[in-house]
Amino acid sequence: GQKSPAVLNRNPHLATWFHESPYGIYETIDGKHIALSLNALDVLERALDMPPDEVDGADGQENPLDAYLARDRIASRVALAFAKLTHEQAMDALTAHNLWYAPVVNYSDLAEDPQARHNDVFAPIDVQGTPAILVNHPNRYDGKVPPLRHMAFQAGQHTSEVLSEYGYNIDEIREFLSTKIVA
Repeated sequence: GQKSPAVLNRNPHLATWFHESPYGIYETIDGKHIALSLNALDVLERALDMPPDEVDGADGQENPLDAYLARDRIASRVALAFAKLTHEQAMDALTAHNLWYAPVVNYSDLAEDPQARHNDVFAPIDVQGTPAILVNHPNRYDGKVPPLRHMAFQAGQHTSEVLSEYGYNIDEIREFLSTKIVA
């Protein structure tokens, strides 16, 4: 409501335009990345050995930054702190302070993750003689993943079947295909 497009112009470390800082992705000195969830800024500052960033309030007193209103400024400070640490140092510091984070990993690393394996997140399949890995169905029924029923190996493979199910006859389907209304 009543937001201008400028609201989308956020610090590139932030994961969304509408969350407060430090919610986002930060790079460590060794080129690896860490995803931070919403965490208390004072605890994060202690974990990363950052000096507190205070702003003058209207009454002349020091007031902590608002994690939403100052999210770009805070994200920049957090990024600078991470840039001084190795990935391992950053994770150790975050863990020691019970902060919510996760290392950013690539697809093959995730496929080997013990928790992902335990939860059957991925399903190895054969695609016309080539092994592939799918993301499994997220729900379990009686503790089991629903079986894979259909695979479309080529675009449009099931077009005629789907149109038939919606009541189109073979002549109409041929017309759709020849005029490229469908493919």
